[in-house]
Amino acid sequence: MPMARFYLSLLLLFPLFFYSCEEGDPNRKAALDSLKGKPVQKFVEVLPWLGIYQDTLPCADCIGILTRLELKSDTSYKKSITFLGKGDPMANTFSVKGRWKWNAKTASLWLDSLQEKQNITFRIEGDSALRVCDLQGIPIKSSHYVLNRL
Repeated sequence: MPMARFYLSLLLLFPLFFYSCEEGDPNRKAALDSLKGKPVQKFVEVLPWLGIYQDTLPCADCIGILTRLELKSDTSYKKSITFLGKGDPMANTFSVKGRWKWNAKTASLWLDSLQEKQNITFRIEGDSALRVCDLQGIPIKSSHYVLNRL
């Protein structure tokens, strides 16, 4: 008989439990009410290849061009280049900032900077490398024209 009373009391208290959970915190209810009628915030896809890339690219009149490219999620980038073998590295290091644009159809991105006279295009290779493209946007096949993710 005591077990039957226990189950009966549980059965009677069960609806009260759900009612109390539904009501919840009055501050929470006010917060939810304040969101009614406002547009739903959508998630933004974080591209897996965002990050920092670096490697030495070929140079016509120096040992190489140490290139470091940081692609940020806000579509900005920072690129720094150092001409190796031309004396003081600090005097031969230059940085530019700008915006990058993504082309999903060609899996490529291009850097747009007011400081540089031309747009530079990269083809994305997986999530760990960027291949430099020529002025027509065609990837350069040589392994010397690849920036690897740090």
